[in-house]
Amino acid sequence: MTDTIPSASTDSALPPEQIVSENTETTENALVIAQNGAAVLLDSLSANEFAVEIDGERATGIFSISGFSPFKLDIKPSFTKAVQEPFRIGKAVQRDPALGFNRWLRETLAAQDDIDHPLRRLSILAVDDGVVIRRWDIDDAWISGVQYSDFDSAKSDLVTETFTIMYKTVRESWGEGAEDAQNENGNGHNGIEVARG
Repeated sequence: MTDTIPSASTDSALPPEQIVSENTETTENALVIAQNGAAVLLDSLSANEFAVEIDGERATGIFSISGFSPFKLDIKPSFTKAVQEPFRIGKAVQRDPALGFNRWLRETLAAQDDIDHPLRRLSILAVDDGVVIRRWDIDDAWISGVQYSDFDSAKSDLVTETFTIMYKTVRESWGEGAEDAQNENGNGHNGIEVARG
């Protein structure tokens, strides 16, 4: 979201941050930049406002997502192809065996090195002030590895598990209401959508 803020005349003694505070409300995630003599408020996402869904169910205990690259091309002289690189989800080790990630992990461990991996649909939701503004739907995701944090009797840290996730495709949708995109139009998307994979 970008709001242009009226600037004072060029001979004004007011710095841009005072112009912003007099003419608009700001949030802690707002950035102010000067553009063509006007101050522009850029509303940026905060890295700690996100959610993960597994088969449409909101997952709990998610600490981090790392290495997520929904678009990357492998460019060679004779061809160009999309590359789906693995990414990692760090989460708390939770007791309830019925939770989505625990069920998925149990199925994966039972399958071992079988070529038919237990597949899931994951969704990563970017949230801004409680509103989902961007959504990545990851189809045919499978667990290629899991790693646990150190067990250490000298520490009281939570034990975490990090899943390495492979996948077939990613679809990305933008705009307010992306949270409801899964429930609309049969294909699960409204607004702007880009399919990759």
